Amino acid sequence: MEAIARQERSGVGPSLTAPPSMPSLASPAEALGFVVALAFPDRVARRVPGTGPERYLLTSGTRAGLPAGSPLAGHDWLAVAEVSRADGRDAAGTGAVIRSAAPLAADAAEAAASHLLSDTVEAEFTRGRVTARRERRLGAILLSSTPVRPTIDDGRAAVARALAKEGLGTIGWSTEADTLRRRLALLHRELGDPWPDVSEPALLARLEKWLAPELEALAGGAATNGIDLAEPLRRLLPWPRRPAR
Repeated sequence: MEAIARQERSGVGPSLTAPPSMPSLASPAEALGFVVALAFPDRVARRVPGTGPERYLLTSGTRAGLPAGSPLAGHDWLAVAEVSRADGRDAAGTGAVIRSAAPLAADAAEAAASHLLSDTVEAEFTRGRVTARRERRLGAILLSSTPVRPTIDDGRAAVARALAKEGLGTIGWSTEADTLRRRLALLHRELGDPWPDVSEPALLARLEKWLAPELEALAGGAATNGIDLAEPLRRLLPWPRRPAR
């Protein structure tokens, strides 16, 4: 790492992007860590909570461990200069070992790898409800996650993803809806058009055509137990039809 520091001071070495602001550097070790992090932003590492003091996650997504007895164990952030694959105790069960690193302050980590910062809202539909969380990440490292109110568009997309993955049973079929679906399936099988295809793939492929109001309601916080699929299915019926002339 001394060579990296010398290269940084002389302007030789990896091409670096200037950070948005200079972080606070409490010690020479943290100053060295900042230099290493600037050189290798994809190796900025954060200790994985609840897994012991030796296990870290790098911004690249690699998990790596410190050798047993390392004086760096327990630091929340590290700037990793060298990491390699390894098994056994030295890798702390991660499959990779940190060979060389320096401690790093949290603000220095974000400054050095600022191009890896992201701030997104992720909505999901689970247990019959749409929820959303705002997540700040530094590459693969989760910095914070807070619950937020999902937008209607995010909610609709989350419901559509859940239905595509888990099927319409996620909402549930009432006796009336199931009976109507079976009758429509029989008519489509025996007579074809204009009777609609109500197979699961066909219904999922055109959610917006027959389920749009319910998607909107679910996206807005409605519970699935308040939705009966019988009424949406009736929107697919081929009447009223104009009489033939």
